[in-house]
Amino acid sequence: MLTFFIMSVIAASVSAAPSKSGSQEAVNTKTIGTIAVDFSGDPRSGPDPLTVYFTGSYTGPGTPQWSWKFGDGGTSTEQNPTHIYANPGKYSVTLTVKSVLDSGFISQTVTKGYYITVGSALPPVAAFSANPLSGNAPLTVSFTDQSTGAPTKWFWSFGDRTFSTQQSPSHTYTKAGKYTVRLTVMNANGGDIETKYGLITVS
Repeated sequence: MLTFFIMSVIAASVSAAPSKSGSQEAVNTKTIGTIAVDFSGDPRSGPDPLTVYFTGSYTGPGTPQWSWKFGDGGTSTEQNPTHIYANPGKYSVTLTVKSVLDSGFISQTVTKGYYITVGSALPPVAAFSANPLSGNAPLTVSFTDQSTGAPTKWFWSFGDRTFSTQQSPSHTYTKAGKYTVRLTVMNANGGDIETKYGLITVS
């Protein structure tokens, strides 16, 4: 993994003068510094939501301007930002430093692939809502998953011997009766079930 970039910066204050051979030579050229850009984050892994403290470093001439991309759509212009990763995943982080000089600017970008790993350390907790809860047949009910803990799989039982694996499905009840609804959610760390007895009443 490439952790930093170093680039020599040449300020060429050029006076062009003919040489004896008739060509022109650049004079008064000098090296005014080097750029070194790097960053670190702590911690680099953990359960969601994960708060990461980033530290940017810059060595070189001019006044640095900071531009961060955290890989989840978040950005910052601070040198040492704090960012919260809300969802599990692997995230690449990019830092671009632009330095303003008297004669213009220079910039350098550092990207660290899959630098932050966010996981769910606990199994999810199942929860859901439904609307409407009663009505005449045929009755279409919208179910909304409200589970926490980042589930990755859902299994619904609507109480009339029909099922769904969508996260937030709709279901139509065609016969009168009272129906018990059960939601099972799972992720890599386990699962949970919520059952609501006699939740739906169809006339």
